[in-house]
Amino acid sequence: MKKIIFIIFFILLLVIFILISKNNIKTTDLNNISINSIKIGNLISEVDLNQYTSTKKYLPENNTIHYEELSITYNDNNKIIKIRTNFISDLLDKINIKINEKDNISYIKQAIDTLGENYICKWYDREQKLKQIIYKDKINNLKVQFIFSDLEPEDKILTVIISSTNN
Repeated sequence: MKKIIFIIFFILLLVIFILISKNNIKTTDLNNISINSIKIGNLISEVDLNQYTSTKKYLPENNTIHYEELSITYNDNNKIIKIRTNFISDLLDKINIKINEKDNISYIKQAIDTLGENYICKWYDREQKLKQIIYKDKINNLKVQFIFSDLEPEDKILTVIISSTNN
């Protein structure tokens, strides 16, 4: 009986260890990632919002400004804590994802080549066949999600979400 309990306990520990290690991402420096030169931590007042197209497609949210090209969320100190951009074919000329001085990141391969292999890949929306790769910067409290379609052979980035993990 003690042997069976020990085996069950050992299996449970192994499962817990596997689950923890699967979601444990090594840190990656995300301090030099921006969308149209907008970075997490910038003051919202420092961003030129006149270049974006207003929209009423989204429900109003506190401290969030929605545009056709992107959405920006800021905290009570007016510091940007989240930037979400949508890659819509006729708006591509208005979006520039920049990582470590490399402009116009548009494909998952470009992001991985620039940021490295310390990411996890998982479903973002299984019904729509959307996957995401996620990088975390534990030092600067940042997270970036690159969302792409599992159906596209070149893995074109559809949406990028950069957020603070220290709200």
